[in-house]
Amino acid sequence: MLTTGRRVEEKAARIANTRRSTAGKRGGKSSSYEDWSKQELQDRARELGIEGRSKVDKGELIDALRNH
Repeated sequence: MLTTGRRVEEKAARIANTRRSTAGKRGGKSSSYEDWSKQELQDRARELGIEGRSKVDKGELIDALRNH
């Protein structure tokens, strides 16, 4: 598992190495959070270290993940 500092460094490197022609374009092939089960959202929130996961509904989990 990567430490928070290492994740930040890797993200900075990805940003610095992004070609201008692709910068700002949305990528990814995963489905939208609305298509995920609440359990999947809670698991992802746990991976990201978002606290209070068990006390919120699905919509609040989605908001927390998008704004993390």
